[in-house]
Amino acid sequence: MEQSHIAEIVNGALAAWEIPGVAVAVVRDDAVISCAGYGVKDLRTGEPPTADTLFAIASITKSFTTCALAMLVDEGRLDWDDPVRKHLEWFRLSDPLADANVTVRDLVTHRTGLSRHDMLWYRSPWSREEIVRKCGLVALTKPFRSCYQYNNNMFVAAGLVLEAITGRSWEDFIQERLFTPLGMRAANCTSTLAVQAPDHATPHAKRRDEPLSPIPWLVFDSEGPGGTINASAREMAAWMRFQLAGGVIDGRRLVSEENLLETRSPQMVIRPEPAERAVLELSETGQQTYGMGWTLWDYRGHTLHSHGGAINGFRSTLALVPRRNAGVVVLVNGAPTNAHVAIRNLLLDRLLGLEPKDWNGLLREHFDRALAEEREQERRRAEKRRTDTRPSLPAGEYAGTYENPAYGAARVAAVGAGLILSWSNFALPLLHWHFDTFLVKDEEAGMDDLVRFSLDADGNVAGLELLSQYFRRAASAP
Repeated sequence: MEQSHIAEIVNGALAAWEIPGVAVAVVRDDAVISCAGYGVKDLRTGEPPTADTLFAIASITKSFTTCALAMLVDEGRLDWDDPVRKHLEWFRLSDPLADANVTVRDLVTHRTGLSRHDMLWYRSPWSREEIVRKCGLVALTKPFRSCYQYNNNMFVAAGLVLEAITGRSWEDFIQERLFTPLGMRAANCTSTLAVQAPDHATPHAKRRDEPLSPIPWLVFDSEGPGGTINASAREMAAWMRFQLAGGVIDGRRLVSEENLLETRSPQMVIRPEPAERAVLELSETGQQTYGMGWTLWDYRGHTLHSHGGAINGFRSTLALVPRRNAGVVVLVNGAPTNAHVAIRNLLLDRLLGLEPKDWNGLLREHFDRALAEEREQERRRAEKRRTDTRPSLPAGEYAGTYENPAYGAARVAAVGAGLILSWSNFALPLLHWHFDTFLVKDEEAGMDDLVRFSLDADGNVAGLELLSQYFRRAASAP
């Protein structure tokens, strides 16, 4: 694959998707055949990214966490099927069957029965242990081990298992046992360090009908083992070489091939959601399974081991083709977009000698259709709104503290004629929707929810529903 072909592919995607910058690395047969940056790091400066520019890799972090766990399996300090409470005696799940049987393997294969609950970590004031303890208080949405449900918080729990075994922080372990021997000198595990680095990309986001613009890096250190690593394309090339070599980098073995490959072996079938089926059909995909920090699937007749990442203003994807001893990583500093997937597929088609497809056009059509459906859902919701109604009570009577066992306290305050809802690190106005229902919005967080107050038989406010959780009103102090 010629560098000119790669540049043509990436520059075409930059134009098609109107994204700021991209960093790409391609490896084959333990060699880096391309590693470069394209576009700009920041629309304000116009400075181009390089192969060494730091990007947030987001959930690709999960493969680092499971590799670290594989090292502990090598050392005899962990078994994949250890009960979680062997290492975290306080760990709980609300379902008795899951609670009694949950293992470390369950945590990293998204099969505990627990749905995402991402707002427990997003912009959260809580520690990792507090977040995981909160997850033990919410109801499971699926039977234990019955299906795949992506869950970042269980990877946080897996990181806590590592810390309990080693007596060291997840960050320090990743730095010493992976970053340093892999030569990932600039890579780090927190956005605080990323923005201090001399060469880092700026995240960009497009909100509604506004133009794409720079935004601050999200600080979400509590998510750690599930998604906070930042790295460059050159560093991710080393990670791909290491994975494809079965745990060896430049002649040095860091983890056994057996336990590394266990992380990239099928563990849980992924049932595609209806919205994903069209894209899977385009990729000629017949099956998807999840390993441990890896998605395993077939792409146009070739087995891929891959993972993607998404966090405010960044998108990423990494794909290994083990039978061709090759891999591709794409890092983008703009969102929302499917540019990273389009570039990955275009590079894979070239790398594998496949008949090329117009991935920019095909994925743009799918992306626009999904956006249109989202807008249509908003329109349908607005149609059901009763605009001729008012709240049952004066604003001051909704004020108070509302409590949920897992989600903690939500506080409602009357400010003038309006209401402010404070929960976690959010403080947002409640916009009257109809009756005793209010709208709360935070576009950065993807929050666009209706908050419903409930009244008791005496007409007093008894509680509210927020983020699909019920908060009971606390008794007023005498």
